Amino acid sequence: MVMDRCNANLFNPTYLLNIAHYLLLFSLASSCLHLTELRLVDGCLREEMQALLRFKHHLTDPSGRLSSWVGHDCCHWKGVSCDNRSRRVRKIDLRNTYEDRLFDDYADDYGEEWDEAAYEESCLGGKITSSLLSLKHLSHLDLSDNNLQGISLLCQLQSLRYLNISFASSDAVIHNCFFNLTNLKKLDLSGISFSGHFPSELAGLESLEHLDLSHNYLKGKIPKLIGNFCNLKFLSLEDNTLDGGIQELLSGFSNCTNNRLESLDLSINEFVTELPASLGVLTNLQHLHLEDNSFWGPIPTSVGNLSSLKTLNLRRNNMNGAIPESFGQLSELVDLGLSQNSWKGIVTETHLMNLTRLRHLDVSTDQPMSLIFSVAYEWVPPFKLYTIDITNCSVGPAFSVWLQWQTELSDVTLHNTGVSDSIPEEWFLKLSSKLQLMDLSYNQIHGRLPFQFKCPNLYQIDLSHNHFAGPLPLLSSNASILDFQSNLFSGPIPLDFGRLMPKLEILYLSENHLNGAIPASLCNMQNLSMLSLRRNQLSGDFPQAWSLWHNIRVVDVADNNLSGNIPSSMGVPNLGDNNFSGTIPKCLKNLTALTVFPYNNYTMPTYYDVQTSVVSKGSELVYYRTALEWVYSVDLSSNNLEGEIPEEITSLMSLGTLNLSRNQLRGRIPQKIGNLRWLETLDLSHNHLCGQIPQSFSSLTFLSHVNLSYNNLTGRIPWGNQLQTLNDSSIYGGNPSLCGLPLLTKCPGDDTPNRLPFPSSGAGENKDEGDEGMLWFYVSIMLGFIVGFWGVCGTLLIKKSWRYAYFRFFDNIKDKVALAIALKVSHLQNKF
Repeated sequence: MVMDRCNANLFNPTYLLNIAHYLLLFSLASSCLHLTELRLVDGCLREEMQALLRFKHHLTDPSGRLSSWVGHDCCHWKGVSCDNRSRRVRKIDLRNTYEDRLFDDYADDYGEEWDEAAYEESCLGGKITSSLLSLKHLSHLDLSDNNLQGISLLCQLQSLRYLNISFASSDAVIHNCFFNLTNLKKLDLSGISFSGHFPSELAGLESLEHLDLSHNYLKGKIPKLIGNFCNLKFLSLEDNTLDGGIQELLSGFSNCTNNRLESLDLSINEFVTELPASLGVLTNLQHLHLEDNSFWGPIPTSVGNLSSLKTLNLRRNNMNGAIPESFGQLSELVDLGLSQNSWKGIVTETHLMNLTRLRHLDVSTDQPMSLIFSVAYEWVPPFKLYTIDITNCSVGPAFSVWLQWQTELSDVTLHNTGVSDSIPEEWFLKLSSKLQLMDLSYNQIHGRLPFQFKCPNLYQIDLSHNHFAGPLPLLSSNASILDFQSNLFSGPIPLDFGRLMPKLEILYLSENHLNGAIPASLCNMQNLSMLSLRRNQLSGDFPQAWSLWHNIRVVDVADNNLSGNIPSSMGVPNLGDNNFSGTIPKCLKNLTALTVFPYNNYTMPTYYDVQTSVVSKGSELVYYRTALEWVYSVDLSSNNLEGEIPEEITSLMSLGTLNLSRNQLRGRIPQKIGNLRWLETLDLSHNHLCGQIPQSFSSLTFLSHVNLSYNNLTGRIPWGNQLQTLNDSSIYGGNPSLCGLPLLTKCPGDDTPNRLPFPSSGAGENKDEGDEGMLWFYVSIMLGFIVGFWGVCGTLLIKKSWRYAYFRFFDNIKDKVALAIALKVSHLQNKF
């Protein structure tokens, strides 16, 4: 009966449904119990939360970036993301939130500042521990731009699909184990001091779509295996020491039925090769960076096959030849960089007519005017550029319509392009609101700048070496560099110039037709470090307000009609050919730029080539930025300065040129003149200096040009070191009381005539004396040989007994040496 009832229940649907409900409830209860053991609260697994806390415990966090890592729900901690369903940690993003450290390398080029202390404050430090290995489902990990140790431990996270540890490691050695993470789709190992040849283990990462090994120390050739990654979309090998060619890389990609590469960066390496025609196989390529190598030869015509190309950068190579007309097929091109190569030939409308998306054009040649832009004057281009930089290429003589059409520009550089036209006022006015940089230097552009031309965002203006005329324009209150030198600007410098352009750091107005006084408002430009007003018609007293501050480094107002006293503090002065009077300020010792070792001098903005002229070594020399950093000159020549040369001037240890000539200076040459150990040029001529030349004068070992003529110097000329090479007696002329070499005048107490090591009027007599001395020299050599050789050998030949004794002595020595060697060999044989 019971069995029948049981059998009946087995086939009862209601009974079976109840059993199923009980089993389901039991399963759910078990799951809840299990999850309760893992979870602290909803949304975070206990095991993974504890792993993250252990990871945090071994890190240093100066800026408190991990301050949110408290409480029980780790899925809501900053930088942590979980799967929506399983609630397991899938993503950790702890990249440094401050600017990339690479910014430091380029900040100076754009006049920007990079705060190293703020970056370090934002870095996570410490050591990575095995606690992260508990995150079995972690697929995305970004620890970039930190300073962590134990980075190789991450090689064991086999679940990773995304790994970025760029600039994250302070480890001395990075292992190849990262190439065993075969599930990776993105791998960024840039800037972790990875060195050696290309790792063969890379071949196993066939799923990679993004590979970044830039800023490391990889060397040798790129293996063909890289090209076998047919899924690869991004490849960066920038800033390594790779060499050879890129043919192997390209042949690897040619094996893919449909290669997907979109970005290729091989810049800053040591490739020395032509660009192969097989470059055209990368049909999906959008960005190609090959700058800063030694690629040579022409651009292959196959570049026209890269129909998706948006960026092409070939700057700073050794490329030459003509630019192919196939460029006209690159209809998607946005950024074209061809500068600092050796292009030649002609660019026509065919090259440019289909570049409808072009926004940035940068082209220059090392051979001026070897590349010619030959387009019809009335041709209207299909593009509107944001930046244009054409240098050393022939664009002129006319300022054509295709240039006038560019009214969206923020940066304009047309340097040495042969333009000898006037520029329409409308073009300037349309640019005014957007313009940030303008360089039209080294052309023959004439006309005036429109009075209404105001550019609130303009920070650098270079119109130098043209024929611009009219009064000085006041273009931007935000400008830091203004260079109008070698033009035809006229009239006075506006009285409120310093107030209207307060941020200027470099002001070059030399070689114009400016007149009037230097306005005192220039002294209120607290950022000004370099000022050049030379070769104008400026007059009046030099502003004394410069004595109140010390930021200015170089002041060049030579060849004007300025007068008055020299300010006590005004940077490195070039005040020659004026009418300055008074004494030389003792405060010259406050020129800190000249009181330190030359390597430690001030630096100038690297984004601009400044220049100045210096009277050195008897002639006027023009120095550009690179050389100017090594030129330390004080030029007060051709004025009406009086008094003594202050002893304090000898504290300017880095001084290279000191020119005080053609003044009314009196007194003695400072005794410590020898402290100026880097001095190359010294000109004190045409003054009223007296007394003896200090003995420390001979300590100036770099001296190559000296002029002490036409003073009242007395006594013996110091001798020795570099002075021995200065054999021109004219450098001491006009000082009748000087004596000693290289002058013919003997000093009191000299008993014998001077034997001049230099050509003089008695050169013939000295030559005869020299010939006689050489004869006796050779005679003494022969006599010594005869006495020495025959005194020994002759005796042995004549005296038979001595000869036998002599050779017997050497035979005995030989036997003793042979016996000693034999005994030593026998001893060693017995020992072993």
